[in-house]
Formats: sequence, C-alpha cells, structure tokens
Amino acid sequence: MNYTVVTKEWLAARNILPLPTMRKSKDGTKYLAHEDFFNAFKTKNEEDEEALEGLTLYPHNSNELNELLASDEWTWDEAGTPIESQDYIQVAAVKNLMAATKAGIQTMNLSNSEIHKVVDVLPAWEEYIGKKMAKGTKFRYNGKPYVCIQTVNPVLEIYPPSDGTKANYGLISEHDGTLADPIPYERNMVLEKGKYYTQYGVTYKCVTDSIVGYDADLTELLSLLEKVEGGEA
Repeated sequence: MNYTVVTKEWLAARNILPLPTMRKSKDGTKYLAHEDFFNAFKTKNEEDEEALEGLTLYPHNSNELNELLASDEWTWDEAGTPIESQDYIQVAAVKNLMAATKAGIQTMNLSNSEIHKVVDVLPAWEEYIGKKMAKGTKFRYNGKPYVCIQTVNPVLEIYPPSDGTKANYGLISEHDGTLADPIPYERNMVLEKGKYYTQYGVTYKCVTDSIVGYDADLTELLSLLEKVEGGEA
C-alpha cells in the first residue's frame, strides 16, 4: 500500500473534501492520503491522469515515509484542535462518493436507459468549455445525456450540442439498442456497431461503426447494416 501528499488546493480543484481521518501538516495546507483514495477519482481526462501520475508515492513503512512523518512539518500536537462533527464526516464521505461516481461514470457499463435515470450525475457540458473533451465522454446538456462522438479540443461556448454540432455530440437514446429494444433511427444519427436500429417498421443491426452521422435513411446505409429477418412490423 502506498501513501501520497496532496495540498488543499489540489483537493479543491478536483471537488474532493479532505476526510477528518487524513493526517495533515502542521500548517494545515497538506494532507497524507492513501493511494486507493485517489484511484476512485481517476477518469479518462488526460489532465487528471497526469496529475495523479505526478504525485510522489511513499510505500507503507518505507524509510522515506517514516522520515517525512518525523519531520518538523508533520510532527505536531493536535491536542486542542477542533474536532469535526459526525455530521461533517458524513457529509464529507457522501460528497467524496458523489465526486468519485461522477469521475468513474465514464468507464461504467451503463445501458442507455440507465444513463437516462442518472443523468444528473454526468458532468455538465459547460464544465468542458475551454478544455478538451475526449471521444466517448458522456455528459449532460439541458437535462439530457449526450456522448462526444469525436474529440473536441477545445470545447467552445458558442458551439453547444445542437443540430449544427451533431458531428461532435450525439444525444443518447432512451432505448438500449438491443434486438428487443432497438433505437428509433433519425437522420444524422451516428450508428454504433452491434446496436439495433429501426426505421419505417424495419429493424437493422449495425455491423460497422458509421463514425459520423449521415443525412440519409437506413435503406441508403446498407453497407453499414444488415437487415434483421422478421424485423418488419
């Protein structure tokens, strides 16, 4: 097991509350935390990954860790310092769980219908303005879930999800795209390999990712699809 030192600013920038059980430096600006505490906050965001990789890890019971904790900066008497209430501890734990869930939702295997049920947990599109949004990132905009179709760098405030930016952002259907629950197709919709789509009462299975959306009916995209036998209404 490993430990690492982070600052209050590092935690605040990632919407993480320091837990009362974390050991802190004499001046209260740094915290000692277990490596696993931060693993829960890892995302596909390259900046977050680099920030985590840049932290110094101290193996448990290593000479380096013992020397650090024995230094003047970390050796001090906590007697008389305020003790956080049980209510604060509970709120801090819940807040950190929500932050970890928000960070990890990008790699969770949620169905479309499940994503619609937890749309409020997705990061808001506005959080990415001026930043890079990686392909496959799920987010919410105007209360609806979307997925980034191709990497956008940077995200510009004047180009939010709309009919004019369908090449970048796709609305996540409430349907799961299974044979039992095919996705009602609309023109310019990006087709995903393995998903089922329906149009004009006919069901198709996508066999090749379309990469981008096309202003065409499914009957014009048969090179990407195979018609499901008995899939006619």
